[in-house]
Amino acid sequence: MRRFWWYHRSMNVPVSALDELFNTYLVVQARITANLEAHAATLSLNASQLLVVRDVADHPGTPLTDVCRRCGLKKSAASRLIDALVARNMIVRSECPTSRRAVALQLGPALGDHQFCRVTALTKALPGWSGVQNPPDYRALKAGLDAFLELTVPAK
Repeated sequence: MRRFWWYHRSMNVPVSALDELFNTYLVVQARITANLEAHAATLSLNASQLLVVRDVADHPGTPLTDVCRRCGLKKSAASRLIDALVARNMIVRSECPTSRRAVALQLGPALGDHQFCRVTALTKALPGWSGVQNPPDYRALKAGLDAFLELTVPAK
């Protein structure tokens, strides 16, 4: 099979198509980040703190290392974020029941009755989804994202 210079060597895809895909990804990432930052600001948090609080709300009693893995944070960065949230009584540290060296995290009393449910976070991150008359086919969108995910091999 003959390959042209405008095709990526390892794939039968034009470089312009990969460039278009990557540019679309950057726009989507920027929009979701901006929406999360706006939602976090209403709670007097930054976006990273909101992600940690959401993760602890979804996984109460979770160890710090699991929060880091799920949120894509380095342990040192997550520790600083959690220290700030602990100082504000938004997160409470306790001994992990499964490991003496680990710390379990719970939502703190300062959050009161704030609802950190997935639906609220998703509607804030993707505000256009709820107002769409004919939303895109979920399965097709998920298949496209899964295919894109396969292209993004984690860095070592």
